[in-house]
Amino acid sequence: MKGEWMRNLERLSLYLAVLLVLVLGGCAAIGTKDVGFRKAYEQINANAFLDEQYSATSKNVLQRYNMGLYFEEDPLKCLNELHKRAITDNRRDLLFALAELNYFTAKYTLRDLDDSPLPENRQYYLAAAVYAYFYLFNDTRNKPANPFNRRYRLACDLYNIALAEALTNDKGNLVFEAGVRKLPFGSIDLSLKAQNFPVKLDQISKIVAADRLDIYGLSRRNRDAGLGVPFIAVGKKTAELPIKLSSPGTLLMRIARDVQSFESGTLTGSMALYAPFDRTRVEVHGKSVPLESDLSAQLAYNLNQPDLWTLDITGFFTGKGALPTGLYFLKPYNPAQIPVIFVHGTASSPVWWVEMVNTLISDPILRKHCMFGFYFYDSGKAINLSARQFRKALAEKVEELDPEIRNKALRNMVIIGHSQGGLLTKLTATDTNDKIVRKVTGKGLKKLDLTPEQRELIQKRAVFDALPFVKRVVFISTPHRGSFLAGDWVRNLVRRLVYLPVDIVKQTVILSKALAAAEVPEEWRSEGRTSIDSMSPKNPALLALAEIPLAPGVKGHSIIAVQGEGDLNELNDGVVEYKSAHVDYVDSEFIVQSGHSCQGHPLTIEEVRRILLLHLDTTKKPHANTSSRGQ
Repeated sequence: MKGEWMRNLERLSLYLAVLLVLVLGGCAAIGTKDVGFRKAYEQINANAFLDEQYSATSKNVLQRYNMGLYFEEDPLKCLNELHKRAITDNRRDLLFALAELNYFTAKYTLRDLDDSPLPENRQYYLAAAVYAYFYLFNDTRNKPANPFNRRYRLACDLYNIALAEALTNDKGNLVFEAGVRKLPFGSIDLSLKAQNFPVKLDQISKIVAADRLDIYGLSRRNRDAGLGVPFIAVGKKTAELPIKLSSPGTLLMRIARDVQSFESGTLTGSMALYAPFDRTRVEVHGKSVPLESDLSAQLAYNLNQPDLWTLDITGFFTGKGALPTGLYFLKPYNPAQIPVIFVHGTASSPVWWVEMVNTLISDPILRKHCMFGFYFYDSGKAINLSARQFRKALAEKVEELDPEIRNKALRNMVIIGHSQGGLLTKLTATDTNDKIVRKVTGKGLKKLDLTPEQRELIQKRAVFDALPFVKRVVFISTPHRGSFLAGDWVRNLVRRLVYLPVDIVKQTVILSKALAAAEVPEEWRSEGRTSIDSMSPKNPALLALAEIPLAPGVKGHSIIAVQGEGDLNELNDGVVEYKSAHVDYVDSEFIVQSGHSCQGHPLTIEEVRRILLLHLDTTKKPHANTSSRGQ
């Protein structure tokens, strides 16, 4: 009896030992290891965008249904089985898994031997967008989508990028067309609504997905997170405009039916186009949703044209360029927005303003209330001619946009000029009367011994009235009293190199005779008069203009670049001295340590932003005190 008891005890001990080994063996694969924050973060956030793997959420869903190996061996059949589960299973993470796994399948599985995407993978990309949409907005799941969950933002990205992939053709361009599209489990009938997009589709040569583009040359990329496909609508070349202009946009797909309609295999929905300059949020099933946008990609894409990079030199020396003289706005006219016009300097072009504009439009307040535009002109001719041309362009545009004089925003215009552009800017906001004529001739216009034709010509070239719709001006590196580089030999050289159109040459000859009759010295009535002549420190007309204040009701600001430290009156920016750029009649003066071309300097941009926000505030409070000085 005792022997039997001992044998049973031995068997029990052996059993417990084996069980202990099994337990300990099983537990040996479970535990933690310190790998650092970065590695752990990578593990937590792994998804189909980052590498050829999918997220922990999708792995958990596959594990739930014991389909992990099934998805690896036959992903299409596995997706079909998961789709059937989604009809009856109310758990929201299943919809997320279907979105990511359909994207994963289209991205990494459906490829031919050359690693090129196959046409049918667009069905799976579109299915990924559909499932992501239902994950975000379907209210029949057991809980609403949690915006703080990591997969919520990933679902937005899946929707955006998968939808873009689904609409991309073999040439890499987006195709926006209404109609029925195939899905792995059926089809979806999509309509197209373009009434909220300012450019007509028949005026577009191609549509490019912003997400496909890497940009360079800009210090920041203005990307607003939200929902939708950011795109660039590229216009067509015309005889009048041989370069292509483009417009930014966002496409949003809405789906009309509930997830249970998957059972029938047929869905309906709509695609709508929006302009992110004017619309930043839309309503989807009663929820306010931000639109995804990428304004920097559109700016950079616009500038990726060789002709634009020769505008400065060709415009200065030949008076001709790929871009005709005139006003160019970033977006179609919005009567609720205040125009902000940038005017470039000598041998320059709108390209030099892009860093500033790209930064300013990142400010949601400025983007909402301002309409940014550029003025391009051939900068080789005399400043008074360019100023007349600029004033005419502004007046005609205002008359075209607001013939009944009802738009207050349009008549609160801000003009920002750099270098020579600052002088053109001043001549939009100053009542000169005959002060310039008196400085040059020593007499009032009426007392000059001239024929009526000669008097009229001089008046056109030397007498300016402030434009009533210009309310604020900003001078940047502006040579109010000339540039020390515009010496005699430089002016003589430029006269030989700069080509002036025949009509301007004829006008200059006639003006020279009129000035001779007014007893103006020979030096200031040369037949080869250029913008460099106009900016000579010896030019009496320029010196007279420097002393004339801005017209009543016009606010002014100076941003002056200098190089080095010390007495400001002894410093310059390499082109313009401080004492030439300084004027007493502005509301603020800001000094920036920079060379002459300081438009892209961060502190210059920040000061312009401050001025524009001030302008927006004072348009609402017309009696507010706007005087300030900064350095």
